[in-house]
Amino acid sequence: MSEDYKLPSNEHTFEISLFGDNTNQKFEGKFTYKRPTIGMQVDIQKTIGRMNGDLSTLPIQSVEDISNYNFILSTLKHCIVEAPKWFTNANNGLDLYDSNVIKEVFEKCMSYDADYKKKVFSDSIKEVKVEQK
Repeated sequence: MSEDYKLPSNEHTFEISLFGDNTNQKFEGKFTYKRPTIGMQVDIQKTIGRMNGDLSTLPIQSVEDISNYNFILSTLKHCIVEAPKWFTNANNGLDLYDSNVIKEVFEKCMSYDADYKKKVFSDSIKEVKVEQK
């Protein structure tokens, strides 16, 4: 008899509640993150390329900071499938003044990715094994 295995969900819903570090505005809401497919990964990289443009004229530290923000913002743009109105109205975070807000959302997404990989690639098969009835 063969055993069945099922991957964990590729979507994760979470909530945030924090004050912006620049505006002191309270940001609350529920987000749904979808792990990126190959096509989404391509779109993320294309968006990063467009956002980075010609950064070679800027100081190295600025380039690193901007590149990091562009990676975060591109990932959120393509992988957040449901978000509060304030987030979507702010161009998926791009038009916010508070970097801690986008970092909080991004960290929750990356934490889910890490947990997902632990379950799928762990030595414990029970994480993905379907219970037989």
